Amino acid sequence: MAGDEPEEVRETVTLPEQFADESVIVPPERKLTGALESDSRLIEAVFSGGENQALSRREITVSGKTAAIFFLEKLAGLDTVSRNLIGPISRMGKLSLETIRAGLTAGEVRVSGDLNGGIKQLLQGSSLVLLEGETRFLIARTGAAPYRAVSEAIHERAVRGPQEGFTEDLETNLALVQKRLRTHRFAYENLEVGSLSRTRIAILSVNGITNPRLVAEVKRRIQSLKIAHLSDSGMLEQLIEDKWWHPYPQILVTERPDRIAAGLAEGKIAVLVDGSYQALLMPATLISLLHAAEDYNVRWPYGLFMRLVRILAAFIMVFLPSLYIVANLYEPELLPTDLLFSLVAIKQYSPLPTIVEVILIELVFEIMREAAHRGPRNVVAPLIIVIGVVLGLVAVFTHLINPVLLLVILLTAIAAFVMPEFSVGLSFRLTRYFYILMAFFSGLIGIVIGVFIHLHLLVKQKSFGVPMFAPIAPFTKRSKDIVLMSPVWLREKRPDFLDPGQILRQPEDSRGWLKEQSSEPMAPELPEGGKSND
Repeated sequence: MAGDEPEEVRETVTLPEQFADESVIVPPERKLTGALESDSRLIEAVFSGGENQALSRREITVSGKTAAIFFLEKLAGLDTVSRNLIGPISRMGKLSLETIRAGLTAGEVRVSGDLNGGIKQLLQGSSLVLLEGETRFLIARTGAAPYRAVSEAIHERAVRGPQEGFTEDLETNLALVQKRLRTHRFAYENLEVGSLSRTRIAILSVNGITNPRLVAEVKRRIQSLKIAHLSDSGMLEQLIEDKWWHPYPQILVTERPDRIAAGLAEGKIAVLVDGSYQALLMPATLISLLHAAEDYNVRWPYGLFMRLVRILAAFIMVFLPSLYIVANLYEPELLPTDLLFSLVAIKQYSPLPTIVEVILIELVFEIMREAAHRGPRNVVAPLIIVIGVVLGLVAVFTHLINPVLLLVILLTAIAAFVMPEFSVGLSFRLTRYFYILMAFFSGLIGIVIGVFIHLHLLVKQKSFGVPMFAPIAPFTKRSKDIVLMSPVWLREKRPDFLDPGQILRQPEDSRGWLKEQSSEPMAPELPEGGKSND
């Protein structure tokens, strides 16, 4: 019967194609008995028996009492376990849970009787110490999985402001956020998603500011997920967003810790995913998708100017090709006479219809952009430049493509790089094709109809209960950071569409030095020559 026990355990502890309760790894009736060999086989059976090389086991005998140490070598590291566990335990005079716990000074060490919780910690890189004659065990944090060091943000670069970006390590990312919010009200909660990956997820909020109902809703959506593997925050974004078919992102994605800290201070919620260098910030509005972290790090006239340029680039990116089609096919009187004659003279040599020209050049630019993202960094950039120049010259000199159209598409491609976040630019690019088709079939009326459809989708859509067109629709006067931003000392209130616990961000007289200056007597003027008469 003893020899059949591992097979029996293997049948009960594995859960093939079963996601009803991912927290159950070992059935509740299977508990540690104090018999070290039997308890060791129970843990080994969770990992498909002793033949699984992912699990490592070391035994130490001191004064006739044996301890077994279990760890995952690729996550915990054999050197770390040897230095922090095996070495200190082997030098102890006697073995007991309390003496081992007191004698281990490296990392967090605690006593537990929850076998499911212990195996979860084992999967996160901790080590388990089982002791002969004990039904409880020790959990020692020995995780040493490799990760990338903190470096500059890859896609959200800033001229002025912090240069740090998130890494793929959850603990490092939490530290990057917490060092920007040094308050006792900063809180985070850890969850796990994925029956196979058991990816750690942290939900960040600020007690007293973040709406508790918003925290509960985000937590409810994440806890309800039943999937096998979660590799990145992009997968989580798709799993918890309100409408999967909506063209615009409903969750803000960023790789900047300062932007996450600023969002938390407003009353939003952030979600960090272990293994991903991009964090999620929610709820998101259309206006916030066009904001950049650098807007708040420069003087407000400069930030306002950059924001207006960004909005202008968004309009160029979405509407310029469709307006070109309207001017060519439906409303040529919109163009100045000289420009119209030039277009007619150029167009008579082009063998392709206007709509085919537009879509063809758009697709060529999409292919070149995708090649720039996927190809080798050292080779693809100069290669794309050469190919683009050659293709443009050949198309123009052979009269295959209208050079004016080539300039229009080039402007839209440049405008795409102004967008502060990749998903935002991609959503505008997809919207551009919708307006191109509407302009081709119905002209200017088609663009107007498309705008109404577009606005209807935006006004109707919500992100975690917040309208995506807020604070414009529904309109609120409380926010002074919509399109036209105000100086930092005038932003006294948090956005009310977030329903924060504290609406005041700062007092109205935040620049206290002005009041102090007005109450202090003026310094006496020095006489000519620079010396006082006293």
